[in-house]
Amino acid sequence: MESKPRLSPEAWKAHVEAYEKAGTSLVAYAKQHGLCRRNLGRWRQRLRPQAAAPLALVPLRVVGTPASGEPPRLELRLRTGHALRFEGPLEPRWVATLCRALEAP
Repeated sequence: MESKPRLSPEAWKAHVEAYEKAGTSLVAYAKQHGLCRRNLGRWRQRLRPQAAAPLALVPLRVVGTPASGEPPRLELRLRTGHALRFEGPLEPRWVATLCRALEAP
């Protein structure tokens, strides 16, 4: 079986840009250009800018405090209408990451 030559990162970048302009499916573009669709998809993810979500203040309503010895509780209501309930201490960055992921389009 003859192996295909490895493409440089620059070549993958050119393919990703061409694919995004082509208006075809990833599978169709990969087949047309003799590429592995998985590799094209991975390079597309790798090259996609990872912009940090801007921080914003949101309304917070405190509803009571836990009695002595009770674990802290947290309820988040997302714009999507979902409600998440947690019990116990939580890492704030983890909660923020979860909220961004759940509200992503």
